[in-house]
Amino acid sequence: MTHASFRVVDQALANLQKVDAYVKNGMETTTETVLDLLETDKDLPEETQSDLKNMMIEFIDLQNDLENLQTAAEEVKQKISEDETVDVEYSIMTKMSELKGANTNLESLRQHVAYKDMLDKINDIIHDGTDVINCIFDLFQKPDDI
Repeated sequence: MTHASFRVVDQALANLQKVDAYVKNGMETTTETVLDLLETDKDLPEETQSDLKNMMIEFIDLQNDLENLQTAAEEVKQKISEDETVDVEYSIMTKMSELKGANTNLESLRQHVAYKDMLDKINDIIHDGTDVINCIFDLFQKPDDI
């Protein structure tokens, strides 16, 4: 693979980092939205809460896919530096398939810190009457945990 080709892969990986930032922003926005809705109506319909929880799960799954793609691309990039005959697309897809299986079941997605944090904040508001502003403040105190 030529030096120019490596730059293309590096640029693609940098763009994945940008997409990951957007996904994290989406996760934060989902949490803020459910908190805002609960602030105005503590009897928020379960269907609405469920929709927002599912949205968070989708963001988490997307984040996992992005991480898997980054890992696969880095691994294939290393293989290419050792052997230029590597089938890049096949190698990335194979590695993605290997990585995908480990973190895609619903239960593992529900163990993600962002999902658990959102549930904790929902429970605080519904059951303890915790001030939403404090919950949002807490959310921004731990941006690396999401």
